[in-house]
Amino acid sequence: MYRMTMESLLDDLKIQDKQIFEDLMVYRSHDVHRLLKRLDLIHKILQDADQKGHLKQVVPTATNQFLQTVLQCYYRCIESIKLARSVEKLLQPWRLTHKDYIQDKLSAFVSSITSKENPDLTSLTTVSNLLEHNLVVRNVVEEKLVPFLVWIEGCLETLKRKTPSDLSTNEAGNLYTLVKIVLQLFQSCPLGRTITETPEGFSPQKEAVESLLTVVYSILDTDGYATDCVLLAGTTFSYVLSTASSPAVTVSAFWSTFMSLHNPDIQFSTESLRGSRHTSSDQINASYRKSLGAICLVKGIVACSSTELLCYHGNNQSNTFITDLFPVIVGYCCGPINLHFHSFSLLLSWYKKCSICLTKNDNFHVECIERSDIFSQTLNLVYLNWDSPVEDVAEIVGEIFRMMLECWNTITTKNKTSPNNIDNDLSGKALSKLETTPWYVKGKYRILAVLLSYVDQDKILTRCPEIRQHLQQCMSTNYLAPCGADVYKAFLLQIRKKNNRDTVDVWSNTWLNTVIQSLTSNNILLRSNTNHYWVQSTLKVLPSVGDFLQEHLSGVLYAEDSSLPRQQVLHAWVVVSKVTRNNTGKEAEDSALLREALYSSSEETRAEAISLICSSLRKAESLSERDCKLLMEILPHNLKIDSAPFRQHLGASMKKLLSRIRDSCLAELRVGKDISLGLTFVEWLQSLCVDSLMSGACYQRRKTCLDLLTILYDTLVYQTDSKQRKSFTPESTLTLVSHARDEGVWDFFSTSNTVCLLHCLCDGADEIQEMCASLLMKYFQWPLSSSWIGMTQEDLACHLLTHALNCCNSPKASESQSGALLTKIIFTKYVVEHGWTFDMTLTKDGACCSVLPLNTPEKDNAVVIFLRTLISFIVKTMETSKTNVVLASKTSPVHGFVAASTRCITETPDLLYKHSSDLDTVAKEMISLDIVVIDTMLKVMARDSEMEMCPSFAEIGSALESWIAESEDSYTETTSLSAEYQYLLSWCWINLKESCKSLGHLTDVLDQKDEKVVETVHRISQVFSNILTNCRHKGVIEGCRSAFSRYCFSLFTSSNRELNQMPELILKESLSTLVTKATSTSTTRMSAGLPIIIQTIVSCERKYKKTKLLQTALDSLFHITSLPLAAELDDKFDLPQVHGLNILNSLYSDSSLTASLTPYIEGAVKLVVDSFGSPAWAIRNAATRLFSSLVTKMFGPRKSLEEGACNTLSFQEFASHYPELPPFMLRELDKALLTDISAVDKLHPSLFPVLTLLSHLGPTVQQQQSQITEFQGRIQFLLASPVYYLRQLTASAFVAMVPVNSVRDTLIGLLKDIPENLCPSHMCNRLHGTLLCLEKILVIHNISEADASEVMGLLKTRAWIGCDPAVCPLIKHTFLTVLSRLIQIFPGTVRSAGQHLVMLIQKCATSQYHRRVNLGHGVLTKNLVQCILTSEDWETGNRLLHDLLHSSDMDAKLACVSTLECVLESGTWQASCWTTIQGMIMDVLQRETYPVLLTNCLSLLFSIHNTHGTDPDTADQLYQYCCDNGKGGQGSVKAAVLAVTAIGIKNCIDTSRPPSPDVMFRWCDQVLNASRMIGDEHFRLAAAQAMVTAGHAIMTTSWSPEDVSHQNCVVKLFQAMSNLVQDDDTEVRVLAMKFIPHLCYKGRSIQYGAVQCNTGYQLLFEYLHTSYWWSEAVVSTLVQMLYQPKDVRTCITNKLTACNQQLFEQEDDTFCIESIFTRLQVYKSLKFVVSMCEDRQSNSSVQCLSEPGQALSNDLKFVEDFINKHVDGKPVFSLGMDTAVLSAIAGCVLFGLVLVEARFSPEDSVCLQLQNILSNPNLPPSLRRAIDGINKQDGNFLDCDRVQ
Repeated sequence: MYRMTMESLLDDLKIQDKQIFEDLMVYRSHDVHRLLKRLDLIHKILQDADQKGHLKQVVPTATNQFLQTVLQCYYRCIESIKLARSVEKLLQPWRLTHKDYIQDKLSAFVSSITSKENPDLTSLTTVSNLLEHNLVVRNVVEEKLVPFLVWIEGCLETLKRKTPSDLSTNEAGNLYTLVKIVLQLFQSCPLGRTITETPEGFSPQKEAVESLLTVVYSILDTDGYATDCVLLAGTTFSYVLSTASSPAVTVSAFWSTFMSLHNPDIQFSTESLRGSRHTSSDQINASYRKSLGAICLVKGIVACSSTELLCYHGNNQSNTFITDLFPVIVGYCCGPINLHFHSFSLLLSWYKKCSICLTKNDNFHVECIERSDIFSQTLNLVYLNWDSPVEDVAEIVGEIFRMMLECWNTITTKNKTSPNNIDNDLSGKALSKLETTPWYVKGKYRILAVLLSYVDQDKILTRCPEIRQHLQQCMSTNYLAPCGADVYKAFLLQIRKKNNRDTVDVWSNTWLNTVIQSLTSNNILLRSNTNHYWVQSTLKVLPSVGDFLQEHLSGVLYAEDSSLPRQQVLHAWVVVSKVTRNNTGKEAEDSALLREALYSSSEETRAEAISLICSSLRKAESLSERDCKLLMEILPHNLKIDSAPFRQHLGASMKKLLSRIRDSCLAELRVGKDISLGLTFVEWLQSLCVDSLMSGACYQRRKTCLDLLTILYDTLVYQTDSKQRKSFTPESTLTLVSHARDEGVWDFFSTSNTVCLLHCLCDGADEIQEMCASLLMKYFQWPLSSSWIGMTQEDLACHLLTHALNCCNSPKASESQSGALLTKIIFTKYVVEHGWTFDMTLTKDGACCSVLPLNTPEKDNAVVIFLRTLISFIVKTMETSKTNVVLASKTSPVHGFVAASTRCITETPDLLYKHSSDLDTVAKEMISLDIVVIDTMLKVMARDSEMEMCPSFAEIGSALESWIAESEDSYTETTSLSAEYQYLLSWCWINLKESCKSLGHLTDVLDQKDEKVVETVHRISQVFSNILTNCRHKGVIEGCRSAFSRYCFSLFTSSNRELNQMPELILKESLSTLVTKATSTSTTRMSAGLPIIIQTIVSCERKYKKTKLLQTALDSLFHITSLPLAAELDDKFDLPQVHGLNILNSLYSDSSLTASLTPYIEGAVKLVVDSFGSPAWAIRNAATRLFSSLVTKMFGPRKSLEEGACNTLSFQEFASHYPELPPFMLRELDKALLTDISAVDKLHPSLFPVLTLLSHLGPTVQQQQSQITEFQGRIQFLLASPVYYLRQLTASAFVAMVPVNSVRDTLIGLLKDIPENLCPSHMCNRLHGTLLCLEKILVIHNISEADASEVMGLLKTRAWIGCDPAVCPLIKHTFLTVLSRLIQIFPGTVRSAGQHLVMLIQKCATSQYHRRVNLGHGVLTKNLVQCILTSEDWETGNRLLHDLLHSSDMDAKLACVSTLECVLESGTWQASCWTTIQGMIMDVLQRETYPVLLTNCLSLLFSIHNTHGTDPDTADQLYQYCCDNGKGGQGSVKAAVLAVTAIGIKNCIDTSRPPSPDVMFRWCDQVLNASRMIGDEHFRLAAAQAMVTAGHAIMTTSWSPEDVSHQNCVVKLFQAMSNLVQDDDTEVRVLAMKFIPHLCYKGRSIQYGAVQCNTGYQLLFEYLHTSYWWSEAVVSTLVQMLYQPKDVRTCITNKLTACNQQLFEQEDDTFCIESIFTRLQVYKSLKFVVSMCEDRQSNSSVQCLSEPGQALSNDLKFVEDFINKHVDGKPVFSLGMDTAVLSAIAGCVLFGLVLVEARFSPEDSVCLQLQNILSNPNLPPSLRRAIDGINKQDGNFLDCDRVQ
């Protein structure tokens, strides 16, 4: 368009970038950066031409064309300020000479928009941006102001004719933009005074302005408009008022408008702005409507008013305007919760303005604030809302508190008054409040962080010494960690501010012990958060602390007598070093500690250590040799890590490092420095990643490598069309890559790399497939080169496409998705981008294709031909389902071609723009096919079902069984699922899922201007509704959910109004069917997919800032759920009330709807409470689920710590947020108390929900409300309920009503209510309820030492509760819990009295052991044992243990053993005590037979041994017991015996009495078998425990080489350890790794005590081949792990003959075991053995190579024939890439290389065969590169010629 008209001008100006203007007209946000660079170059050219006078020689017509083009681009780019300014610069050379022309064009453009009656949103946005950024446009508008105002008024009136809910998304955007334009006009033109001043005659301008202002006012006065629009309207209206001639006029006009807004009886008119002036007190005393419009008006006047206006006060008024506004704002803050965000934002704005008035205006009356009680009211608001459920309100409240303190300080400074006592200060009052607030309340920390800016930290720490402990507790929870970090940072800031020189000393004296204690804690969360928050803040705020802390931690690590855990200290050292380097650029000098951290067993430590190497203060710091060596050493060990956080940290660190390498290499390349180190590291990294992608690599390894490759390519590969906005790759990277390629490195997109990534497309994990496809699409060059295999590009493309189509036709989901992705890649890269045309066919034997010549007539239609061919395959595969669905499920699965077609249509870049008309036709055909597929699948699943299209799960199973029976005459049903059943069920639900997904995506590409698009979209909606309401298959419903969500998003963003309204029609239709019973469904679980329909629609609507449909849904649902039950219930239909409750539950469970649903919580709670009384069980069940969601929404997730539940919402806050609920709950309690609470069958149904809500409340601060007293009085009656759970709930509710200041009185009152003598039996429930209250009060509240003594004294007078045999054990248990809690809180004060009572209870309890068992006796016994044994009194505990372990009460014995485990962990008793206990436990083992007790006793003995050891005599007894009982017993006992036997074996070896060889061999064999026990982790854990205990004693003991039995034991233990280190269970792996430090041998490469599993696995092999290279048994085992004769033949034969026999085949490897990498590791060990034999001239151990070596030649011949026959011609995808096949081939090849290395080859043909195989281009390149890499590491390369 522009090229032809401007060609000569651009040539004359020597502007080579002639595409720039076309690109500007179609730019996207990610193009801005590159466009700016191009525009800067053109601007410089124009400047040079202007300076040289060349522009004057240009023909005027060409100049005008150029200017017009630039202006067109300017209009298009006006949304981007930077881009628009850059385009505008192109006009500068003609700014003076062509001023009139430019102005005329701008004026004409504005006029072209204002001439439209209904301009679109883009035009209005352009006008608004021009008004904001262009002075010429503003001048043009001012000249034609009246017509412009009239045009705006007309546009607004058009939109105002519709109700807010009827406005579409674009219309709402138009309204917002028009209001913004009005504001811009008022800001640029002085129009305000025309409104507020008395008129003088008629003025068109005045009339237009009044009309506009009236429209703006109507937006404020009407509910339902978008919030941002109302806010803008409030600002606009207030700005007009603020420009009045005097403050008096503004104030009067504001109050007039305010009265009109909140009082419907007062009609607004612009005359009222000039009318009577109401006094401010009249306005404040009047009741006003709390609406968003009024808030926006007040917020606007506060924002727009000057200090002079805000400080204005009338002649007879003492208050200023700003103080008059405060009561109004407070009223809003106490109003509806849905307005809280804007109300508190307004209050914050008020305080900011008040602060300005106090500091900058001397006329401000300070007395107004002091007299108005403003601060106390604000404090009350802060306390009630510091943990507000409304998003962001809590943060705003914190800022309000900060500004309030700022104003308070300003006032005290002005008055020159300072309170002598902190308690009299405003900050002191706040601190007093914080003292009485529990530590787990989040809001208190926001306030404390603010207080630290105004109160000295020493005063706070003196007054609240427990603050350090509270902050530590905060760091142990993710919920409170950020707030606790803010408080700690505030302390640091104060230290820096007050102690500039002595910061290190002050910090160390105040915080060092706390920080070190947190850093070395056993609590992982506390340790992690301390590192993340505290260390970062400390070194950033106080940099000098960094060196001190680093030296301190280094000293601890090198100290021999340090008691701190080394791994935790090492982690802390790494974090401190990393933060120091990031802040100062100083490297960690201690390489030894750094290397140890890199090999640490802790993933967090390794991640931080890698980050320490990769991070730096200088972004272009080059990589040092030390860091490069360390990374190349440890990265291979960190690829297979089962931790997503670690992989994320690793990726982030490598991105920083690669950016550093790139930038440093570029800088050094410019100055001619050597950059070989950086080039070498990058080359090594990409080779490592690509080689690790070979077939057989586990998910973790592939995921890590693909992440690293993505980062590497993103960092080092420049792309012109990159969409990155930040951290984009600079264009100069091309120079660096070119230099690297000249050096022979950085061939990122080589053929072998491409093949490795293509292989990953066949991975079973969707994520791996998607990542590979993304890399291949984004970076690799297409068409692929085929010179390396002697094929043409066309043949290679056909090979890829054939494989893709065959995969699409696979019934396995992973294979079909792989085929779909590959099909999309071929379609995009070959068909769309290069115009290739493929001739594809599909037969029973598979797919085949060929490439048509490029000059074929069909070339232009290649895209459509390709897509229609894929669609024809869908039609063809569907034909099979008409005759035999069972056969179709195996041979014609359909879903692969559906996925491929959908991906090609919807995911190909720019396809929609290039082939829009053809694509729409294809999309409609695809939609029709999707609907056919869905209907077919539903019919298959509903065969012979009584209910149409809605079969039950049993009916689905019967239908599938009938299909199978019909197709197979000999079919018989079995208890297990047959292969045919699996195929058929998978076929149905995967097709349903893929077809639904296809419908959702295809909706995006439909031509919305087509006349039939509405009909098409309506058909899709019917399909979704049919599936979601008539299908119960969970997989189908969830698959349909995401597709329906995509579908709804497309409709909401549509410009077609009919499509835009379709979600509303679907919603109303779905809701209407609930009442009319149009859905003929039987009772469905949780309403099946019906809630998904409603939830998805309202969630999608919410993302566009609209809530009309949500309001509609809620109104209907509340109505439906409130309907009375029918007299007769029909079982064929679900109750509409149940559906309504289930839908409400789904809505309240959606976090994205929290803000919108908060105002309706009160109504929902009332509804649920009423539903609990329904006679229908289904309604009560649905109400229970909804109630659970509501409780979570109101109180947040249940937070429980060691002391119990941490309820943070007080009753005052609860009543403030939900004011309607407390009166309602009181009424419900009154109803409940009218019934007899002792009659269980007559309990009121509302008791549970009401008491549950009350029990979730936190401590009440002070008793100010009569409601609290009313609740207490009613709740106390319920403490006597006969229902145990109800008493528990009642006690929790009662404690929540106890004010903090009356805890002592409540405790004493409850105790005095208990009689001093035995109470009647009918009072037992009341007694238990009272004791529960005591228990919960002591848990929640803090009491003084004096109060504790008084309470203990009263308990002593009521000792009969624990001693009298007639008292129920449950009551005794609770009484004992109260005692133990008191002893725990004040051990020094009440211990003696408490212990006396405990002993009395113990005597009573032990005297009843032989009596009949009472209810609750077990929990009493367990509690009693815990209470006594956890004390430090060994003598009492010893006696009790003896009595209980010899009693007949099994519960008592189990309680003893479990409690002893806890006592052992606490470290209370000395080692000598545990020796005695071991004897007692051994006695129990000899007497008892109960398996659970035996298992626990054995486990306890093992734990005692690990902590304190076992004396030889006890060990011998234990060994004898295990020998006698090791063969029998149940699984858990047998596993425990296996582990404990290791104690005896180790003792025998240590005392020079080793067991016999047979015994040792049997035990080692048992350990090996236990390590292989899949599905029983008890045995695998026991095997790991046994290895850690005795394995090293067996393996490292010096034995003679002739002792074959010992060598066999070593082999078995090695195999067991190999299994355990690679176990799927993390706990087993971690435990097994404790064995590795005991392997001490000469030449150990990694000398650290704690290493990770991958390193440990390598060390295990290293130990074996280093210590036992001479052992034939060991070498034979290694050979068997590497190669077994005929294994490759069997494997390949099975793979060739197996074809869809099973849908779910057993994996060849677990996720931790990678057979091919294991073989590579074994190959390394055998190479070492061979080299040792050569060095020592001993071949005895390698004689075992002879026998398998004789069979190798035949296997290699088989492999060579297989490659030539089945792999030749299939260079990328073949059976040779199968995991098992490749591993077997690798075993043959690697064993052959071992034979060659050992010069042990039986015939020369092996060498030739190896050469042929390794040189074959069809051999997977990753295998060849892996072998070369191993040989390169060892420093030698095998050459078969040397053997000959």
